[in-house]
Amino acid sequence: MDRFLRHEVCGAQAEGQRRRGRHPAGRRHPGVRRLGRRPRGHHSCGHLRPPAAHGESDLRAGRQEAAAHSGQLRDARRRRPGQRQRQTGGHRQLPRPGARPAGGVPAQRRRPHRRTQLTRRPGAALPVAAPALEDLVDTPVLIVGGGPVGLCTSIALSRAGVASTLVERHPASSPFPKGRALSIRTMEVLRGYGLEDRVVAARVPREESLHFYFGASLTAAEHTRNSNVPDPARAALSSTFTAARSQDVLEPLLREHAESFAPARVLFGWELTGFEQDPDSVTARLTGADGRPCILRAAYLLAADGASGRVRGMLGIAMPGDRVLSRNLDILFEADLRPHVADWLSLVYSIADPALTGTFMTVDNHGRWLFNLVHDPTRRSVDGLTADDCADLVRQAAGVPDLEVKVVATQEWTASAMLADRYRSGPVFLAGDAAHPMTPYGGFRKNCGIQDADNLAWKLAAVVGRDAQQANGPIAPMSIARPAARKKSPHTSS
Repeated sequence: MDRFLRHEVCGAQAEGQRRRGRHPAGRRHPGVRRLGRRPRGHHSCGHLRPPAAHGESDLRAGRQEAAAHSGQLRDARRRRPGQRQRQTGGHRQLPRPGARPAGGVPAQRRRPHRRTQLTRRPGAALPVAAPALEDLVDTPVLIVGGGPVGLCTSIALSRAGVASTLVERHPASSPFPKGRALSIRTMEVLRGYGLEDRVVAARVPREESLHFYFGASLTAAEHTRNSNVPDPARAALSSTFTAARSQDVLEPLLREHAESFAPARVLFGWELTGFEQDPDSVTARLTGADGRPCILRAAYLLAADGASGRVRGMLGIAMPGDRVLSRNLDILFEADLRPHVADWLSLVYSIADPALTGTFMTVDNHGRWLFNLVHDPTRRSVDGLTADDCADLVRQAAGVPDLEVKVVATQEWTASAMLADRYRSGPVFLAGDAAHPMTPYGGFRKNCGIQDADNLAWKLAAVVGRDAQQANGPIAPMSIARPAARKKSPHTSS
């Protein structure tokens, strides 16, 4: 990593001098144009390479050949003196499979990279064609995971002018509503992405999302209703507000926005099957949407693949903490509850009764709802429940025995409070639930993950874009911030 940063990160003054065709020390290199093309024998940062000793070219070629056969990237990345790097869309091209740089002879020239055009019908899953091996390219950042964390990272990097490739093993976003709350800070981030107005338009109406209901049933005459309206002094601290919009609505908005920057580099239906890393980069093995294996190389890899993702396990990073705080069952159902709650519309309806304890959560405060049931082996188990059982539980908690209920889907999940021992391993970073699993309720999971993404993206962009002012760059604080997260995560999550 240090070698990568040493020659990739330069000060703004030296960069400006090179663009004017001058050496950072003040003298002009012989043969350098004003467009800033480097002469042979110079690093990208403008520093002179030492002259090659006798036989060094043969040794270098031998090392490159050995590295190619062993799958390592460190020596393969170094260009031979005089060989000019070609750029295509911000990505570096891979050598054609089988090309062997021997005796200093350049590998066979190949045609430029062709982007695969992706089209889709409105509402249809995104079809993805696997590119041929020879069409794959290097990418500055590989993002694993297409949830809110991965998509926000892709958007932030694209806005900073840094190319990235996102892969998500599922063919489409999850249709299950979860993680509805968006904090003020998250809304500020989305405003920076140009998405605030679209999120506000899709949210639950603000006047219906400012209250919390507590009662023995959804229709209990005796109940309490707390308000979450911020006081004027607090509201004046930001020009935006909290919002309530579930992930099944937010993710398509984020995906569409990410694709608007680089549609061919947001790949759903692709899966990471393994990777090797060295101090400078990552070589990833992917399986395309059609099942074909592919290879992609990246300077950095961001793991946003969730608490059960594979990257953290491949790195051997431990995840201490409370693995099981509670077991939960979410019941997504359709029912006309609006007439029963019209006088006390709320965002959350907590039901506390000796016979049944659970929580109703509005999806749209009309026909779609979630009912959460916490597993309690002494009172109510979530194991083995049928659709009819779930419908009966909804009627009981609602206090409407003849309510027509259509159970759409159920989902079991476990609330946990854990924190990875470290967020980074060489050029690989963890973000979101891959680094700190939390409960989705209260929006902790999604809000923390999106802010992870926004924080890390500008630092990666600064290093890749040569804007950092020192060798370690601005990425070092990612490991420094971990102890503070350790203190907060278990309490916040529980």
